[in-house]
Amino acid sequence: AQLVPGDIVKVKAGDQIPADLRLFEIFRLQTFEAMLTGESMPIPKHDEPVDVHAGLGDRKNLAFAATNVMDGEAKGIVIGSGDFAEIGRISAM
Repeated sequence: AQLVPGDIVKVKAGDQIPADLRLFEIFRLQTFEAMLTGESMPIPKHDEPVDVHAGLGDRKNLAFAATNVMDGEAKGIVIGSGDFAEIGRISAM
């Protein structure tokens, strides 16, 4: 089934993130985002607000489509999928 904005998704260690998610109910979540940010280490995530102009690598309250969960688990609300996810925007450039 295609995920759409507003869907709730649960992710855990070993999962690939299926869509861009705004995170909530986080437990020790770390994601590997090298394909988007170039960061070679897993990124710890949180559910606190970040500045609207924060760079991609500083958006620690989001999990991005096609990245991987390295540790922990969380729930998130879909904010973008397919061509409307960050990976889709990058692919379209």
